[in-house]
Amino acid sequence: MRPLGPFSVSISRLLERVGVRVPPPTPLCSTSATASRSRPRSRSRPRSRSRTPHALLALLLLAGCSRPGRIPQGGEFLDGGGPVIERSITPVVERRPRVIEVITSAGDVRGAAKIEGGIWLATSGGVVRAAADLVEEARFTTLDGLPSNDTWAITLHGDRVFVATADGVARARLDAGRLVDIERLGEREGLRGRRIRDLAIVEGVLHAGAFGGGVARYSGGRFEALDLGPAADRVTRLRSDGPRLWVATAGGGVARVFAGVPRWFSTRDGLDSDLVWDVLTDGEGALVATTGGLSAIRGEKVDPLPIEGDLRALGRTTSGLLAGTFGNGLLTGDDGRGELPVGLLRLRALIALDGELLACAEDGAALLDHEGRVIARWAVRDLPSPDVTALAAGRDALYAGTFDRGVARMRIRPDTGARVIDRITAPEIDSRVNALAVRLRGESVGDRRRAASSESNVGDRRRAASSESNEELWIGTARGVVRWQDGRATRFTVAQGLPDDHVNALLAEPEAVWVATTRGLARISDAGVERISPENGLPVTRLSSLARGSDGALWIGAAHGVARLAADGRTWTRAHAHLGDLPDDFVTAVASDGGTLWVGTFSSGIARFASGAWSISGESDGLPCGWINPGAIASHGGRIWFGTVERGLQSTSGDGRWRVLGVGDGLPSPDVTALAADDGGLWVATRGGIARVPLPQP
Repeated sequence: MRPLGPFSVSISRLLERVGVRVPPPTPLCSTSATASRSRPRSRSRPRSRSRTPHALLALLLLAGCSRPGRIPQGGEFLDGGGPVIERSITPVVERRPRVIEVITSAGDVRGAAKIEGGIWLATSGGVVRAAADLVEEARFTTLDGLPSNDTWAITLHGDRVFVATADGVARARLDAGRLVDIERLGEREGLRGRRIRDLAIVEGVLHAGAFGGGVARYSGGRFEALDLGPAADRVTRLRSDGPRLWVATAGGGVARVFAGVPRWFSTRDGLDSDLVWDVLTDGEGALVATTGGLSAIRGEKVDPLPIEGDLRALGRTTSGLLAGTFGNGLLTGDDGRGELPVGLLRLRALIALDGELLACAEDGAALLDHEGRVIARWAVRDLPSPDVTALAAGRDALYAGTFDRGVARMRIRPDTGARVIDRITAPEIDSRVNALAVRLRGESVGDRRRAASSESNVGDRRRAASSESNEELWIGTARGVVRWQDGRATRFTVAQGLPDDHVNALLAEPEAVWVATTRGLARISDAGVERISPENGLPVTRLSSLARGSDGALWIGAAHGVARLAADGRTWTRAHAHLGDLPDDFVTAVASDGGTLWVGTFSSGIARFASGAWSISGESDGLPCGWINPGAIASHGGRIWFGTVERGLQSTSGDGRWRVLGVGDGLPSPDVTALAADDGGLWVATRGGIARVPLPQP
């Protein structure tokens, strides 16, 4: 079975939300023109808004969308007299690390180890060094050299620290309590890109288990795969028991490996389920936690035990066995009828730490003493999720929307300079956020910044400050759009006049907010909701993005090209790929930079409209990556920035020179999902957190 990469995982998660499992394609971005030309470029991919273009494609296919032909309408085409094609960009790719800050979410704890007196946590937001009371002392991320912030296990082997990540195994040296000289292992052996789930040391040899790659042992400075059969492909846990290695898998059961030879146990032998999450050894055998309950292996025999349910973690205290569930907390007692109140519901692992037990969970962590009493809790004020899908810069805050955990607000405390992150919650706000926008009634964000930064016009600054209460946050979700102001939420849906509840993009202006949905456009103002759909002139559907041009025109990206509503509010025009205006009608993003419009497409590169002419640039022309994420284009600091699918952040100043930032430069993830600019630089949202990029140096 082909292992699933991070991109495929995000698609699977999205499709599971609608109850469908579809094997997704793998994105192919390359700086090689040859590689680009060899990939077929389809003109028939429909689109709807979600986390990535591929996810949108899948949802539209589910909805029965197919590529329409040329739609007749009263408007004229943008070029007015046939296509004008200029392939004038001849990029030179450069890589310059400019990321200065990474903001993640370490609330999901997966593994831990006690190293040099501290408790080291493997989390969704990197590796954390905590004190004995679980107070964070230091954090290490991609900015420090980790191949991924998505970490799952950590261990000390010899004089080095090894970390299991979603992109292979990392090895580091300890220096005064810090991880230094971080390097990725297994590059030549194919472990790069493997989702390493656990590490175990068996008789002095490090073993790594991958979810989609089996088990490998590290010996002689390299990894070598163990031949345990196809059942070992998706590893969920590794446990060592003297000379034996226990391998828990998702779908293959559990293996007891001795001298490289596996003995597999499955439902045919009596296990409750072949989806195994944990193994707890005791010298004579092992207890096995599965989605169906608890089993005991003694010799060659498997016996079911009374504890039932989806068990994720096993551990022991002097008071007895603990069984961690995913949703029902920690169970105690021989029958699992008791419950240990630790304040955690979705358990990941139970790690023994010198007589204590660390309960690791998706919703935090708790340190238990030998009797099972809570002596410390891991409480972190981070992003609600590292999977960030939308950004918006407000007056004194940055707002971040996540894939399935709602909205967070980040501010700087003026007295201490510390960053404060809190969540914005209300029943009206769906947890799945697609778009964010800040509206300053009576002024635009740009006007406010110019007024606030002016040293000569105190009156302008006072007027900007006085309108702070007029700041509104608009949140686009799969269940409509929400206006959040002064702690109150107001939701707009089809019932209030939207063309569709699935909101894909927002454009906030002083007098109104424009809302792009799957089935049309809406304008929300104090007068109410004005619906604009194909029935009353809109020449495109399945809208993806919005931008306001310097001439006052409204630009709309869609699955069927780009539409333009002139400043008069009546005249529609449209650009098409088959006329040569665009590299692909499957448009994912539009952005205006002065008198220039920039367009990003699903997989075929970018287009630029300036002085009445279109120019196109794709991977075959040297573009670093032609897969542009929905809405992920921004103009800032004299450059245009593009967020790509799994190939990082690329930018150009229009002079033909491209710069690319990736994980090696500090980005939390190569999948860049949203961009937002403020006076200090560019905020970059990714599937692994948020990065801060300062203004580029001339």
